[in-house]
Amino acid sequence: MAIVENTGKKLVLKSGSTTLSLDGAAEQMTLESKVLFWKRAPAHAAFKDVAEVKIEEVHDPASGAEIYNTMVLLKTGKGGWALTADTKKQAEAEIAAIRKFIGMPASK
Repeated sequence: MAIVENTGKKLVLKSGSTTLSLDGAAEQMTLESKVLFWKRAPAHAAFKDVAEVKIEEVHDPASGAEIYNTMVLLKTGKGGWALTADTKKQAEAEIAAIRKFIGMPASK
């Protein structure tokens, strides 16, 4: 994932065919993605509905690679959103940017 836009009013992160857009004026975030050639219905959540933003580290047993996901977990208990980062350092930077943008304290 990469931060493609970071202004005072908007933060946009992109990972492959998945885009997470945060709108500061509306205090809303939108997750958009595609499967093959078809767009999925966008998912929306308010900043106040975010319970946690953290790293999920997964070990791929087939390749031995470590995979890092930026996880946005929601208070609703209906799971969360995962966006793949290229490195752990990149995931940490993205998490810090999201937390700062939505007014959530920095992670420990």
